[in-house]
Amino acid sequence: MTSISIITPNYNYGHFLEQTLQSVLCQRYPMLEYIVMDDGSTDNSVEIIKRYADRLAHWETGPNRGQYAVITEGFRKSTGEVMGWLNSDDMHLPYTLKAVAEIFEAFPEVEWITTMQPAFWDYKGMLLGCGHIDGFSKESFLDGRNFSPLTNRPVDIGKGIKLQGCLQQESTFWRRALWEKAGAYLSQDYGSAGDFELWCRFLRYAEPCGVATPLSGFRLQNQQQTAQRQSYADGCLKALRQARRDLGYKPNAMRSEAFRRNLTRPARLFARYDYEGTRIVRANIDGPEASWRRERHRFR
Repeated sequence: MTSISIITPNYNYGHFLEQTLQSVLCQRYPMLEYIVMDDGSTDNSVEIIKRYADRLAHWETGPNRGQYAVITEGFRKSTGEVMGWLNSDDMHLPYTLKAVAEIFEAFPEVEWITTMQPAFWDYKGMLLGCGHIDGFSKESFLDGRNFSPLTNRPVDIGKGIKLQGCLQQESTFWRRALWEKAGAYLSQDYGSAGDFELWCRFLRYAEPCGVATPLSGFRLQNQQQTAQRQSYADGCLKALRQARRDLGYKPNAMRSEAFRRNLTRPARLFARYDYEGTRIVRANIDGPEASWRRERHRFR
């Protein structure tokens, strides 16, 4: 059975923290290594963590160092074959760890996965529903497709490219070998977009594989303001520009123009510009043979 390391960073989110801890621990996944890194909270967070201490592989609290610094430190203390982190206001679904383990066991060639159906919780933890992302590939990511449509469109992204949303961080998991190849750290040089910058480094070695099943959920809450979203997008653009330079990638202007024209002309005329990626779907869903299937697919 695959061992999984999950890190939860926390800073003064005691009003959400217990729901986050329970969403992970109540899955009772036998090969879970759960580490909670408190970043010097002054609310009731430490008191909550102590109540769950006997079910954690490690927890600590200390001077405020910043989210990505404590996540990196948490991963340094971890040993699991598969890795991911869950912020202290977000939550897993009841089957998250089981699904992640099954996927990595079934497809040893897959190095990192992320959901194509990101879930969302409201402030009180009620599941609101799921979004939809058409697909993932190295080219689509570097073209800027994985920017949030809630922010201003960066000038580096062609008008024909559909903005479909960032990779949902809490629904993204990877093998330790990929983490180590990518430098084994989260950068603090991109503001709150350290996750997006990590995905950029992962792209040097492997494409993300989309999973057509919700894996976790992001909590919508009133501390997430429009200005914060735009600041995150600015950090993403900085990371994207760096990734393009490092990989020698130049967006295909013809593709952008083809997608723009596709708004008024038949899609088949521009099919040669479609992206091609890999996705994992459920198969044999109506019987005891239900399992995962990996397939190539085209999207735009």
